[in-house]
Amino acid sequence: MKLKKLIQNHPRVEDISDERGSGDGCWVYLKRGWGERGNPQCHTIHEDTWSDVLRAVRDAEPCECDNCAGAARRHQAGAARME
Repeated sequence: MKLKKLIQNHPRVEDISDERGSGDGCWVYLKRGWGERGNPQCHTIHEDTWSDVLRAVRDAEPCECDNCAGAARRHQAGAARME
């Protein structure tokens, strides 16, 4: 499925899960630093179809929650130590 592969390779996406067989739809787990539009502290997207998921992934907003901000600070500190 091309759409599912497109979502899986999207730079904002960490992982996906297809739970349609059990009636639980399509799930996307966003990378740190990204969240659901209107609720950026929510790092998962849950929709019934992959086309709805892709729309939501494209609409994802930058997240600055403690978890994401802490990861960014740790990344920056590690990069500084390597210089």
